[in-house]
Formats: sequence, C-alpha cells, structure tokens
Amino acid sequence: MNPFGQYCLPVTATSVRGWALDMSKISIRIVAGVDKFGRKENFDYLDFHSPMIVTIVGPTGSGKSRLLSDIESLSVEGDLPSKRKIIAQATDKHKISVARISQNMQFFLDLTVRELLELHAQAQGKEGVEEEVLRATNFLSDEKVLEDQPLSSLSGGQARALMVADAVIVSDAPVMLVDEIENAGINRHKALKFLLKKGVLAFVATHDPLIALKGAIRLVMKEGGIAFVHKTTEKEKKEAQKLLRMDEYISKMRDILRQGGVIE
Repeated sequence: MNPFGQYCLPVTATSVRGWALDMSKISIRIVAGVDKFGRKENFDYLDFHSPMIVTIVGPTGSGKSRLLSDIESLSVEGDLPSKRKIIAQATDKHKISVARISQNMQFFLDLTVRELLELHAQAQGKEGVEEEVLRATNFLSDEKVLEDQPLSSLSGGQARALMVADAVIVSDAPVMLVDEIENAGINRHKALKFLLKKGVLAFVATHDPLIALKGAIRLVMKEGGIAFVHKTTEKEKKEAQKLLRMDEYISKMRDILRQGGVIE
C-alpha cells in the first residue's frame, strides 16, 4: 500500500505513520516543525531510506534550502529555526555522514586534483581509490578533469563533479544534499543515476520539472513548511520521458552552438 496516496495530497499524520523504516539501510526521519509563520506542519514525521532520490520543489523562498540545512544539521533537539528534528538511523556497518553540494563551490588550495584525492583518501584510510574518483568525476562532468590540474583552475561544474565523486567514494557519505543540480554544471541525469547506484539517500532541491519527476518522492514546500508529499505516479514517469527527449534535443542544439556550428 502506498502510504502517500496516488495523487498529490496534503501531508497527514496517518499517511506517514504507515511507512516503516528499513533498518538494513540508512534512514532519515524528519519530525514535523513549523512554517515561517509558526504554524505546525501537517504531519508527525516522515521516513526515508537509502537508496532513494527525494526531490524538493517550491517557489523561490518557500524553504527548500532551509530544509536541506535542517537535514544537514542532524539535530534532534528541535532547536532549529524550523523546530524540526532530524533523526538518522543506520546498521552497525554504516556510518552516518551527510555531504552537501551547493551551487557555489570553489577551491582555494594550492594543490592538484591528484594531490587532494591522495590526501583525503589517506585521511579516510581509503588509499588506492584515486583513479576511481577521477573516473567518476569525468563521468559526471561535461568538462574533462585532469589529475595534474590545479584545483584553482577547475570550473564550477568540474569542482562539483569532483566533490560528488569524492563524497560518495572517499567519504562514503550515505546521505547527499544537492541544491539545484540543474545549475550545478554537472550532468544531472548521470549524477542521479550515480547516486542511486552507489546506494545513497539523496535530497535534491530543484526548479527543473524533469529532475523533480526523477525522484521517488517529491516534497512540496510552501511558506517555509512541507505542504505536500507526493509519490511520483506512472503518468508522471511517462511525462518525464517526454521531457527527457525534449531536454536531449535542447542539449544537442546547445552543443552545436557552443562548437560554433549553425542549425540547418
């Protein structure tokens, strides 16, 4: 039984209590807080477990980034501005850590890509994964990243692709927070597939309808609170395929123009 209902419904306490935690994986529980006017969110708690993509949508200023910040804090005290509590649970073989990829990421270290990866891998006891991280970085980035490339020379998209790959492979972060991946300068479709394949629980704030429909669950923000919880329907999945074809066509036209070509 789908605890969220087939259509986009207001969140209710009864709807979310029916979704049991899968304790064989990483789980995040969001205990209801209040919106920007102090009104309690209309649910008791929401549970999510890995691997899963949860998208967060809503107008600018509706509270998407605030929700990501709340999850990042892993605070169980209710002392957040939103009064939410964020509870993480995992089996013994998993460590709980949260990685956040923002729209603005730049390096100011006087190191090459290889040097950074070697230092981080050594610190995490993960020596030997540098090549894997570099391959994943170039899978995600539209611009090739070289191992001897200075970090300061990376574009925003290259830096974010490197950080996604590093967070998943080196840091082993089971929870990933991504703010507007459509503006992140990395291949957003490949990034979501990569995160699912690696077993990550990802929360993705987005204005892109295609990305929004890629999530298994969609949280709709309104006036600082979670107003709706929506499971992506089969109808929406079909519409997403249409949007994907349109997106691929736009990408093709963009590449032609970037290379100095003309559209005939």
